[in-house]
Amino acid sequence: MRRTPLLFAAILAASFSRQATGTQPLQAISASQSSTYLNNHPADYAIDDDTNTAAHTDCGSEEIWLKVNFEDDCFDFVRIVQDKLNEYAARMDGTKVYVAESETGKEQLCGTIEISTVVTVPGQTYDISCREEGLLCGNQIVIRQSRTEGKGGCIHVTELQAFGVPRLGKQVSATLF
Repeated sequence: MRRTPLLFAAILAASFSRQATGTQPLQAISASQSSTYLNNHPADYAIDDDTNTAAHTDCGSEEIWLKVNFEDDCFDFVRIVQDKLNEYAARMDGTKVYVAESETGKEQLCGTIEISTVVTVPGQTYDISCREEGLLCGNQIVIRQSRTEGKGGCIHVTELQAFGVPRLGKQVSATLF
């Protein structure tokens, strides 16, 4: 039986079904966060492609955030991966994900992480859509949690991945029309 290529094609199609046509993984440049838990879990761990590390803010602050800088891109969705053990998945409940412009400070809401149960699958992944009548454009992804809104009071992210397209030049030539 020659089902292997067909099975592989089905798995491959399922893995990319979340991406809109033409979107691609976007390269993060740097990361920062509001605080660092035990000075041992820096923001850069969220973009190091290592699932054995995690960015982790201090718990209990009023405003908690993680910012990841990109080129000037348009975002389709953001994937947030938590650690394999997932002991603290409930801490992410109520966390909001934004696309931001660092120069103006303007933030556009992509979505909110909602965890329906405390028990989640190890290595939980959250795909947050950034589409609102098109892709949201900016140069930062900001994960923000307010202690009054969130349930955990800290951010714990193994990897943050963004998918979309580079923003085309801001000036459009009149000769194109």
